[in-house]
Amino acid sequence: MHTREHMHTHVHTREHMHTHAHTCACTRAHTHTHVNACTHTNTCTHMHSRAHICKHAHTCMCACARTYGHTCTSTSTHVHMHTHALTHMHTNACVHTCVYACMHTQMHACAHTHSSRYFQNNKSSYRDPFHCVPIKNKNKQTKKTTKKTRAACEPGTEPSRASATRR
Repeated sequence: MHTREHMHTHVHTREHMHTHAHTCACTRAHTHTHVNACTHTNTCTHMHSRAHICKHAHTCMCACARTYGHTCTSTSTHVHMHTHALTHMHTNACVHTCVYACMHTQMHACAHTHSSRYFQNNKSSYRDPFHCVPIKNKNKQTKKTTKKTRAACEPGTEPSRASATRR
């Protein structure tokens, strides 16, 4: 006898243990509007018999250098899906989408991070987005001018104005 017994136990073992998918896209428009969209997906699958809560702490920050009075807006979207099977298999999928729009005309430093450290693309351009960074202009400047670069941290202050007062 050819018995083709297909045991359907209703267990869909699609166990994506802590699958992280990062999609970051930066677009630049002619109106000097930079949009950084980051999507983070975390899927947790646990086989157990009691109640289980899968918590995912996600921090999405926009590292924009606070120079020349930048305007940064943040939008976060959280989607939680719970799937329960007969064998008490709980699947928790959390999708986080953070969109940051930074409108400015000068230095741009927009990054996405999951930890407390910021993304450093170029150390010569910027370090910490919440500190003043000396901007290297093509004009000839003396080393004493870097002491006056703190004025660039003030919103609406241009580096040309700070260099003019020094000169």
